[in-house]
Amino acid sequence: MNATTELLFLGLPETGKTTYFIALDEVLLRGNAEHGLVSGGFAANRSYIEASKKAWRAGKAVERTNRMTMDEPVELLVRHPKSDTGARLIAPDVNGEFFDGQWVDRKWPVSYRARLASTAGIFVFINAAVNGRNPEMTEAWKNLPHDFTVGDMKDFTSFAAKLQHPSGQIAAFLASALSNTTKQTLLQHQSPASPSSPLQMGLVNDLNGMIAGPSIYHEQRFAGIVLRSETQRLLARNPSGMNLIRLNRLLLEDALPAELSKRTAKPWEPRFAAKQVKVVDLIQNIAEKGQIKQPIPLAVMLSAWDVIEPRGAPKIRPDEFLRTEWSLLHQYLQANPELFRSRIFGVSARGGGDSNQSELVRLLPHERVWLKDGVEVTKDITRPLRFLLGWE
Repeated sequence: MNATTELLFLGLPETGKTTYFIALDEVLLRGNAEHGLVSGGFAANRSYIEASKKAWRAGKAVERTNRMTMDEPVELLVRHPKSDTGARLIAPDVNGEFFDGQWVDRKWPVSYRARLASTAGIFVFINAAVNGRNPEMTEAWKNLPHDFTVGDMKDFTSFAAKLQHPSGQIAAFLASALSNTTKQTLLQHQSPASPSSPLQMGLVNDLNGMIAGPSIYHEQRFAGIVLRSETQRLLARNPSGMNLIRLNRLLLEDALPAELSKRTAKPWEPRFAAKQVKVVDLIQNIAEKGQIKQPIPLAVMLSAWDVIEPRGAPKIRPDEFLRTEWSLLHQYLQANPELFRSRIFGVSARGGGDSNQSELVRLLPHERVWLKDGVEVTKDITRPLRFLLGWE
């Protein structure tokens, strides 16, 4: 057992690294040579594994790993009976926040970079139940406050009064751009009473019609009006489409601060990037700056596979799932065979979700786990490990 093999367990937070590591250790300890690998004995450091194994054996979700130093790597002693060889596997003790921090802060410790030079294979963990395309940012863009609503009107009474007796070019422009129906309703309005519901809806609808048209900006019209920096930046870009609608809304908000509410989206931050963008960036940095041996074997582990393919559900290959749902990562791996020799696995290291545990706990812990390799479903979760070690 003199051979030492270092493997990198890479994955963003909550991607199943710890759960798989615990399940793998349990399978190895069972000594089932049918799976090709068995435990080679107890490693020096097992605190990482034993601390969470009690919950895993009880069918509970394993808690997220606490941040620990990389000076205390996790070890597994593995033996391959068929070839009568063994290895001491070393996994740097890092958690998902460490990798997330690499993307946000654009840095990694020197010790981590040095360790990559001796890495023989890479596990890349992805939570199959989580969308890799960042739908949060997509929805945030769809829901940007382009159109006005009744709730955006801070002072309907003041707004109606300005339109009834326009003073200044902005008020005159808005009053002239109102629909005939709204103009008639506005004529019947008695200030300083609150505008009726039909008048409120008419004014809001007309405002939305105005901002959906051509740019409302004219230098003379907005003379003396202080535009916020966001409005100035967008104006300088001479926008079109949705950005033009956004600009028109910002212009009206700046011109009528007492009447219209300012609703702005949160500024974009690196941590909001799509998960697959982060994963590809992490892998690319390892390939370009980690001084690894190339091509290096890389096992993509689609954890929580039971969510994607529960009992009775339509069958799907893990590589096909990656191609359709994590297309950027799939394309990167396909385009760089000189850097990575990749293989895609679906894995359920708990056997199923919380709703399945009452049935699964009747089985021994190591019998609950399963793996999808191509079209084959197997209990052998050591396959990815054998692939990385070249022991197939």
